[in-house]
This record gives sequence, structure tokens and C-alpha cells, in this order.
Amino acid sequence: MIIDAFAPEGDVLAPSVTAADSLIRDADEVLVSGPGAMTTRRAAMPGGEMMRSAHGVAVLVRKVKRL
Repeated sequence: MIIDAFAPEGDVLAPSVTAADSLIRDADEVLVSGPGAMTTRRAAMPGGEMMRSAHGVAVLVRKVKRL
């Protein structure tokens, strides 16, 4: 899944998701990457919902690697 050009300070919110695989399910381990950061963690909603949703937590983040 791909996010906007920022490094998350907390969980990744759905509006910041620019691309997500429709096969992602709740609680799947996902790779989140963007121009400013990368992380892996558990999805909080399905991939299709991440793309459609205007609010809500998409991925629960624990640790972020800044690029």
C-alpha cells in the first residue's frame, strides 16, 4: 500500500492512502511505503475500503522507518 509524501507520527489514516491492494483484509500484515517513510503493521480495514473511505484508521502503526 502507498501513502502520501509524509512520515506518519501515529496510525495511517484512510485519506492518506493513495493505493492499496483490494486483497488486503482486516488484520493482514501490510507494507506501507511512501516517499518519506516505510513501515509494516496490521491493516485496520480492507484494502478496498481504504481507497473509498474519507475517514478512519487504515493501518495501526508501531514503528516508522524514515527514508
